[in-house]
Amino acid sequence: MWVDVLIDAGVDVALPSPDEVRLNKGPALRLVTLDRPLRGRDLNGLGGPGLLVATRIGPTLRARLQANAWSWVAEDAQAAHVAGLDIVVGQARETTDPGARPRWPRGHATFAIMRALLLAGRADQATLAGCADCSQPLVSRTLRRLADDGLVHGRRGEWRPGPDLARWWLDRYPGPGGTTLHLWAPGRPWDNAETLVDACDQEGVDVTLTGAVAADATSPWTDPARVTAYVNRTPSADRGDLVESSDPEAPIRLVVPADHRITATRAASQSPAGRRLWVTDPLVTAWAVRDEAGRSAEDQSERLLALLPHA
Repeated sequence: MWVDVLIDAGVDVALPSPDEVRLNKGPALRLVTLDRPLRGRDLNGLGGPGLLVATRIGPTLRARLQANAWSWVAEDAQAAHVAGLDIVVGQARETTDPGARPRWPRGHATFAIMRALLLAGRADQATLAGCADCSQPLVSRTLRRLADDGLVHGRRGEWRPGPDLARWWLDRYPGPGGTTLHLWAPGRPWDNAETLVDACDQEGVDVTLTGAVAADATSPWTDPARVTAYVNRTPSADRGDLVESSDPEAPIRLVVPADHRITATRAASQSPAGRRLWVTDPLVTAWAVRDEAGRSAEDQSERLLALLPHA
C-alpha cells in the first residue's frame, strides 16, 4: 500500500479523513488515489497542492505534478516525491522479484537514525526514535539492515555504531533537499556570516551555519571560503549588505531544507569575534564541507568525523 511506501522511507503519514492526508505533521492536503496508471486527462482541473497516488506515473506526468506543487506516489515502482524529496524505496516491480523487499530506503529519517546513533555513541531504539523524530518500527528495520552489513552492533537492547558507519553515511546521504537562495555580500566569510546571522535575528529567521564556517568554529583547519546556512525561511533579500544573486558561486548560500531533522542536532558556538551562533553537528558539517569543496576537503572532513563519540 502507498502508505507503507512512505512510512518505509521515514515519512510521517496521517489520514484525518478519506480525502485528506498530512505529511511530516504538515497541513492537511487533498488526497487523490487511483487504482490504475495516471493519465494526462486526470490532471485537468486538479488544482493543488495535494498528494496523488497511482499504480504508475510516467516521467512527464511526474514533472507536471511537481510543477503544480503536488506530491505523488507511484506504487508499482515504490517511488515517490514528497516535500521536494525524491524517494526510491525499491526498483520497479516489473523488472525485479515482486516479493523482494528493498534494502535501503532513501528517506531522510533513515539517515537521521544513523546520525543519532553516531552522535550518541550508543543508544536504545526508543532513544533513537525520539532523536530522529520517527517511529520505532522504522528504527528497528533500519538497525537490522545496518547490522546485516556489519555497520552497527547491538547487545541487550543497546546499539553502537561500527567503525565504518560514519563514512557510509557521509558517502550516501542524499543532501537536505529544499530550496536554495544565493546572496552577495562584500565582506570576508566570517564577516558575512555575522551579517547574515544579524539579519536573520532581526527578522525572526532561525539560522544554523554549516559547511566551512561551521567547521572553522568546531575544529579549525583552513579559512572558510564561503558561507552556507540552513534557515527555516529566507530573510528579506537586499537587506543592507546582503543582496540576492543569481550566481551559484555567490559568497552566501541559504538553504531551506526539506530534511527538517538536519538542524535538530545543532550546537551553540561562536565566531572568531565572539558572536554567538548555531552550527550543525560534526557529521552534517563534514557532509556540507564536502558539498562545498568536493573531495579536496577530505582532510577537514576526517577531522570532523574524529569528533564523533565512536571514533
